[in-house]
Amino acid sequence: MAPREAPSSSKASSNPLKSYTDDESTSVSAPINLFGQMENIALPPLLEDKRITRQFIKDKLPARLFERSALRSLLHVFIDLSLVALFGYGATHIELAPEWARYLLWPLYWAAQGVTLTGVWVLAHECGHQAFSDSEFLNNTVGWVLHSALLVPFHSWRISHRNHHSNTCSMENDEVFVPFERSDYTELVQDTPLYNIIDIMKMLIFGW
Repeated sequence: MAPREAPSSSKASSNPLKSYTDDESTSVSAPINLFGQMENIALPPLLEDKRITRQFIKDKLPARLFERSALRSLLHVFIDLSLVALFGYGATHIELAPEWARYLLWPLYWAAQGVTLTGVWVLAHECGHQAFSDSEFLNNTVGWVLHSALLVPFHSWRISHRNHHSNTCSMENDEVFVPFERSDYTELVQDTPLYNIIDIMKMLIFGW
C-alpha cells in the first residue's frame, strides 16, 4: 500500500486563525522610518479573510474582560485622586527647596501630576463608554464629576465620541479626526517616535 500523503498546508482550516503562519507572506515587510515613509507594505492575508469578524474576535476573548465592577472602578478613582492630592500637597513645598532644586522639582511635578490626571481622564472616558460599571446612572454621574473637574464637558463629549466610534475611519462622518490633506506635511511625521514623544510631553506639561 502506498504511503499516505501529508495534508496540504494550502487547505483552509476550520479555524481561520490557524490558516496562517508567521512567514514572509503574512508579515509587514517594512516599518515606518524616521520620516513616516513606508515602502513595500503588504496587507497580511489574515486581515483580508472575511471570516475574521468583530464577533469572531470577541468570542475568542475571555468572558472576564467584559465584566464591569463598580467597586474596582471606584477603587481606581480613589487611588488616582489620592495621588493627585498627594502630588498637589508636595508641590506646595517646592518653593521651600533651594533655587537650583526647583528647576528639577517643578518639571518632575508637572510630569507626575500630568500622568495621574490623564489616568483620571481615562476613567471618565470609560464612563462615557458605559464601561465603568453596570449602572448607567453611576457611569454618567462619575463621568460628569471627573470631566467637570478636568474642565472637559462630559455629555457633549460622550455623544460626539460615540458618533466618532460609530464612524471610525469614515472620511465623511467621523467628526473627531479630520483626515489630513495631501499638502499637510505633518502626516509624514505624525507616526514617528520623535513626533509622538514631543506630542506626549506637550500634553503632560501644557495640557490637552
